Amino acid sequence: FGQILESLRGPYMKKRSKLTVAQQVEQAELALQQQDIDRARECLQDAACLAPEDAEVLNAYGSLLAEHGPHDQAVEVLRRAAVVEPEAGHAKFMYLGQLLEGPESIKSFETGIAVLRKAPSDQGGERDEILAEALCSLAEAHLSLSPVEEVGTPVEVLL
Repeated sequence: FGQILESLRGPYMKKRSKLTVAQQVEQAELALQQQDIDRARECLQDAACLAPEDAEVLNAYGSLLAEHGPHDQAVEVLRRAAVVEPEAGHAKFMYLGQLLEGPESIKSFETGIAVLRKAPSDQGGERDEILAEALCSLAEAHLSLSPVEEVGTPVEVLL
């Protein structure tokens, strides 16, 4: 993973190298507000290079890459985030479920659902809504692997 981050360092890292990780993340948030995806990507990339064990930074960077690419880098960053923080943050697993294929996709969705189920239920029902969407995504992943007749029970249980 370190080699990947090192290879991703852009020319901007030298210009912003005096910024802290928190400042990099703040700059990325400002760039996103201005819809400057490239600048946000660069700031989060730099933050991830400075703090390769910071789950929050890795989650933010991986999410941005999952939404805006490149997707192969998103997979690497999100996998690293999953190693750093395997018991929290369902979103990284949901993104991995979307970006990966076959059994890896299903495993990622299942892990994300397990993390989500452990999260405390909120009063507004947001967690339950996210859980329902995640279960639908898992069912779709199962259906993409085999015809409905072969998948049968796992999908029926999910629905």
